[in-house]
Amino acid sequence: MTVFRNENGLINCTSDQPGGYTGQISIELRGKSSLGFEKKCYGFETQRANGDNKNVKLLGLPKENDWILYGPYSDKTLIRNVLIYELARELGGYASRTVFCEVLINDDYKGLYVLMEKIKRDKNRVNIDKLSADDNPGDSVSGGYIIKVDWSDDGIGYDWTSPITSFTGNPLNINYQFEYPDREDITGRQAAYIENYFTSFEHAHAGSYYTNAQIGYRRYIDVHSFIDYFIMNELANNVDAYRLSNYYTKVRSSKGGKLFAGPVWDFNLGFGNANYDNGWSTTVWSLENPYFTEFIPFHLKRLREDPEFEALLRCRWNSLRETSLSKDSIYAVIDSLTAHLGPAVERNFDRWQIMGVYVWPNVHVGSSYENEINYLKGFIHNRLNWMDNNLFIAASACGSDYEEILIVSEINHQSGWITEAGYWFELFNKGTSSLDLSGWTIKNDNNLNTYTIPVATVLDAGEYLVIAGEKSKFHLAYPEVLNIIGSFNWYLGSTDKLRIYDRNGYLACEINYRNEEPWPVLSSDNLATMEIIDVNSSLNNPDNWFAGCSGGSPGGPYQFPCPSVSIEDLGKQSLSAYPNPFDNQLKLVLQEANQQSYELLTIEGKTLISGSVHGSETTIDTSKLPPGFYLLKVTGEVQFRAISLVKVK
Repeated sequence: MTVFRNENGLINCTSDQPGGYTGQISIELRGKSSLGFEKKCYGFETQRANGDNKNVKLLGLPKENDWILYGPYSDKTLIRNVLIYELARELGGYASRTVFCEVLINDDYKGLYVLMEKIKRDKNRVNIDKLSADDNPGDSVSGGYIIKVDWSDDGIGYDWTSPITSFTGNPLNINYQFEYPDREDITGRQAAYIENYFTSFEHAHAGSYYTNAQIGYRRYIDVHSFIDYFIMNELANNVDAYRLSNYYTKVRSSKGGKLFAGPVWDFNLGFGNANYDNGWSTTVWSLENPYFTEFIPFHLKRLREDPEFEALLRCRWNSLRETSLSKDSIYAVIDSLTAHLGPAVERNFDRWQIMGVYVWPNVHVGSSYENEINYLKGFIHNRLNWMDNNLFIAASACGSDYEEILIVSEINHQSGWITEAGYWFELFNKGTSSLDLSGWTIKNDNNLNTYTIPVATVLDAGEYLVIAGEKSKFHLAYPEVLNIIGSFNWYLGSTDKLRIYDRNGYLACEINYRNEEPWPVLSSDNLATMEIIDVNSSLNNPDNWFAGCSGGSPGGPYQFPCPSVSIEDLGKQSLSAYPNPFDNQLKLVLQEANQQSYELLTIEGKTLISGSVHGSETTIDTSKLPPGFYLLKVTGEVQFRAISLVKVK
């Protein structure tokens, strides 16, 4: 396979020099009903010469080796799948990234295609923990998994069938398959674990106490993901919704342990492109499709019987209708996609003479590409209006009762070489009464990363609470800090977000920070944390944050001058410096006779003064240093110790 891609915006031609991947692939036909079309869809793997997988970037997409060439055929807009994946990403979850391209196979022009990421466990795709054959005990067996409801992969059978055989009088026949690890790689204990988890969830969900926070469905699933999954499928009235190409993702217990709905997949028959089983209608729920009752999992049907879920769903819908799912916003995405395709549309339909011709299962047969796009927009317009009027109308105002009461007051998104405490952040209750945080959830920008605050966690008014990525590691660095919970066991990126949801699922606090100006810029050599200036001002205003003390001030307010922090290597009591704060001289005392060297650094890690230690006490001339924060680093053999210092005057 050879990729031609001009970076200068010119038309790509096979006579050009290749501008992308050139190398071996393995390729196969893919699809179910689409296999009957003249224009085929393909799956392929990029490979080394010996047949091993080779991870590569294709058309700007992140490195991987499993890819899909989707050839839209019955979808004459050519964009239905691309549109829904883009909208889904705007909602915050993962959906396959896509790039339009034109394909030739053995010099035969095949028309317009979409290069797509195959749903797969990968840090740039479904970002869950990798499972190996050894991951059978404890936390390791709990995730991650990808499970699907779909046609049987081998046409023979499924991996297990739901024990819930009926719901509200309707018989059910829900069959599950292992997607990751697949049937060949999953171990017996892993297969038993994920089946038992689903079974426990389904029994709790079908039971009388399914809304109970401790023993009901909320114990098992990430509610927000099920809401977004419902919204995406219903927006398109996807005729295949829930019963086919239906994916679930299960994360490791140490990272929240919940079951997530998604990623979304396969919407080429959505948005009014199916002339059977109400696929054309803008005024029905896909979830209640009477033609597929026995195959649609009961999960979302049962959720919609919970008034609290319905209220949260309505609030999410209201919010999205003002942003990503406004008619103008969706139309802008459509217009951008069609403008990008340009004359490639004409080339595609020159190759495939189907414009104005019925192709199964078209409802609308447009006379032109413009007419097909107008039909798509009309469907979306009518669908949005119907959903506006037919979703549950929340009885109370949307939003958390705790907005602007619980805030993030400090963030350590760098694990420096002195304070090896791992990632952590600090909460502050700026209200006038205690907050019971039991069951609240916290996420960063990866929706799969969650942390649920333990039961009986109460934060008094005016008090701080540290949440640590690795609680044991934090305790070693800060043994005096006792107001701490954790571990959340995921990374805080240098550019990231923190979202805190109350026990009812409403967003109580959110900060989106960056590690670039005008935000405080930190590095692995910068031992400061991000500290808030004014707790009553916006968390998302970069001017309301500054780089604080070395090692931060976890569990309490920022202090000036910064306290002296002595970090001893391997517990050896061997280094002290005085006075601190210092002025024109600094004395360094060692209780070891072996040769040592020292560096006096800025808080950013720049060395200003360095030298060797002579005897047990060394005097350092600091008269030329301006007032400020400094670090003293003493190194001997492979060990080092450090102290944070302040100069006055």
